[in-house]
Amino acid sequence: MIKKELAEPSKEKMQTILAKGIFVETILYLMIAFSGYFSMLNETPPLIIVRPKLANSKDYLMLIGRFGVIIKVVTSLTLASAPCRE
Repeated sequence: MIKKELAEPSKEKMQTILAKGIFVETILYLMIAFSGYFSMLNETPPLIIVRPKLANSKDYLMLIGRFGVIIKVVTSLTLASAPCRE
């Protein structure tokens, strides 16, 4: 897609555009994270900051949720670069 939009496509131009896109996406993620955290400051419940393991529980659902968030962030950055593979 990026290649089709450029008047003179080159690998360097596509990599520059991709790097800028990933940078902007990272800044947006950080802005959302920091604004969410700093909007509560001392009122942030410990459940969100440091979630201890529940007593007598393996807490698999929380583990699956954490891995899901990690996979989502990693794949969204990877999918953003997919058009540059052509």
